[in-house]
Amino acid sequence: MRGVAALLAGLATWMLIARPNLSFHGPRLSITPRALAAAGLLGLLTFLPILGILQVPAAAISIALLVALVPLARAQAAPQIEADATAQEWPDVLALLRGRLASGDPLPDAFVSALQASDGHLSQFATQVEREAFFGEGFTGALGTLRTNLADPTADHILLSLGAAHRVGGQRVGSMVAALGISVADDLRVRAAHNAALTEQRMTALVALVAPWGLLALTISTNPAAASAYRTAAGARIVAIGLAVTLFGYIIGRRISMLSRPPRLFQ
Repeated sequence: MRGVAALLAGLATWMLIARPNLSFHGPRLSITPRALAAAGLLGLLTFLPILGILQVPAAAISIALLVALVPLARAQAAPQIEADATAQEWPDVLALLRGRLASGDPLPDAFVSALQASDGHLSQFATQVEREAFFGEGFTGALGTLRTNLADPTADHILLSLGAAHRVGGQRVGSMVAALGISVADDLRVRAAHNAALTEQRMTALVALVAPWGLLALTISTNPAAASAYRTAAGARIVAIGLAVTLFGYIIGRRISMLSRPPRLFQ
């Protein structure tokens, strides 16, 4: 207990002195009832065999809780993964848009055609953009609606630029789209490289989460004295403290290795 208290005191002192930026500006919780049901079922299926093997309720509950967090974490990360995949489609869409502009199409027609010709997630918005651009609020309004639907900084940059180009018009729209495509591609390439460089830190955080509980399970299953100790109230408290420290350390490790996201424009 003294060691845990010293660790917590040192962590508190470091946070007061260093004042690390640990604020969360990511997406809101997006956990669905299906993910909750999957978490509950997976936790139960993990708890029963672990309890039968280890015969230590505290350890079985803790391991089951950790396993149950997997579908919840996947559900929480899914929207951001989809947004990142959609952002990767923009260079191809802008290249198609530039080709349509070069063939003489006006910007609204060229943009709708580029969306229709894309093979990814953006193609599903082509019909909506076409309907609003030609039969609704106009091209600028259609771009605003698309910005709201995508809710992504990369989309903000591109769609605001296209809206400005549409309002200004002129012969340099094609050059602007070409420059925009190069800028977006370079930004996505740099972010992909930085994200790959942080993979080692994420793997370290995952190992730090799994390894202590694997060692605990091995110790309990091979050492009857340790199993008896962890069945006591004091042993259960130690396991609970270990679970809290493990989760907190994993969250901090993931946060440190998370690539910061640019803010959305004009939101």
